[in-house]
Amino acid sequence: THNVFSKLMLQGKVSAALRWVTNKAGGLLEPTPETIKLLESKHPDPQPEESFLVSSLLSKVGLENVDNVIFENIDIEAIQKAAKNTNGSAGPSGLDSDGWQRILCSKSFKTCGAELCESVALLTRKLCTELVDPDPLASFISCRLIPLDKKPGVRPIGIGEVLRRIIGKSVTTLLKPEILAATAPLQASTGLEGGVEAAIHALRTMYEDDDTHGILLVDADNAFNRLNRRVALHNTSVMCPELYKYLVNTYRKAAKLYIPNSKGWFILSQEGTTQGDNCASAFYSCSLMPLMDKLPTEPPDISPVVCENTKPPQKPPEENNKIETPPDTTPDRTPEVNKPSNKAAKHIWFADDSGAAGRLKALKIWWDTLQASGPVYGYFPKPSKTWLIVKEEYQEEAKSLFPDLNITTEGCRYLGSFIGTESGKNNFIQAKCVEWIEEIEGLASIAQHEPHLAYAAFVYGSSRRWSFLMPSSRFMRDCEPDSS
Repeated sequence: THNVFSKLMLQGKVSAALRWVTNKAGGLLEPTPETIKLLESKHPDPQPEESFLVSSLLSKVGLENVDNVIFENIDIEAIQKAAKNTNGSAGPSGLDSDGWQRILCSKSFKTCGAELCESVALLTRKLCTELVDPDPLASFISCRLIPLDKKPGVRPIGIGEVLRRIIGKSVTTLLKPEILAATAPLQASTGLEGGVEAAIHALRTMYEDDDTHGILLVDADNAFNRLNRRVALHNTSVMCPELYKYLVNTYRKAAKLYIPNSKGWFILSQEGTTQGDNCASAFYSCSLMPLMDKLPTEPPDISPVVCENTKPPQKPPEENNKIETPPDTTPDRTPEVNKPSNKAAKHIWFADDSGAAGRLKALKIWWDTLQASGPVYGYFPKPSKTWLIVKEEYQEEAKSLFPDLNITTEGCRYLGSFIGTESGKNNFIQAKCVEWIEEIEGLASIAQHEPHLAYAAFVYGSSRRWSFLMPSSRFMRDCEPDSS
């Protein structure tokens, strides 16, 4: 075991090494006809044009507002910095991130590396400022598609060409302010500092509000692969026009996803974002902003508009003699549970994971709107994997309003943390502590042979997981694992 652990650690794969220690490393599936069929089902055909609705398209604004001079900042230094921050395996070409870093950043090749960086920077600027012929980019956008054993099912993992990942990282780094302006703070997955923690604490704060009956944690079916690509490109041209041309150049043609050990078999990525593209998160988030704006998250303004220096409307003659009924000043003693409310739900998103909080009737309106409007954009909520965390006094009402959802009063996992009652949180942390004890015991065993690598795995892997979970779940010191 320690030999495999050492190999993974020396390759910089800390998470994979820790999974190997606890025997949780998922294996690869053989490219059998059944596996290929499952992979094909994960990559659907494009939606037909008749399914497009004009209401899903934002009003087009001219792209002449984009000043192409901003892309002059993508130079040799920007490409080298992006290359140094790019890690991972190789795409179909076989050259991994270490190979590209050596070619672009090493001084062993004298001026050849800098000249290649200049050429890559020139290609990047061209892709960001001009619409190019997509056919020569076929190899550039192709990926390897790895079928991981999900137990049960298959989890497709895409590995894009390293050159595309370097170029994509340089583009998103440059356009980070524009992407954040288009998506934040409602969408917390586009480079917002502390975005995961912000989403967790925001939703927990909503849940702890006395006026909140429950929160919805929505899971979308095959989210990134089912995004309506044509609608997404159009709406991104409005939400973040600086990113638009690069996305059009890399998504106008279907990418080939090659399956290893299948004698050249490939699947076309015709819809959604492409597996292995590091611009996918920004693309996905920008394209769904119109859907988020459609969801009822603010109460309608039903108060009449009163203008100054305007005479009140005249009553009809037959109504002048009517006796007006004085207003009812009897205090409203309707129970709080049964009181109608026009307060809309509040929501926050992290990529495709959406969460909403509010009163049950407001959540019902929000959920119905999401189910009706989401598929137009390529967002398909999956009721069987969607959870409603509801406070105990509203459980029966929740069952009648949401018969097809999973309902709990204890709470459930959200973005690696937990939202719910104290007892539910303690049970969640106790289970985590048991896993961590097993992980530390495994590292202690490996430390007898590889002490430095075991210590590095603890510092850069295990301890970082703890430091994330403790503040995000408001860890209690008296929560200890059961000694039994």
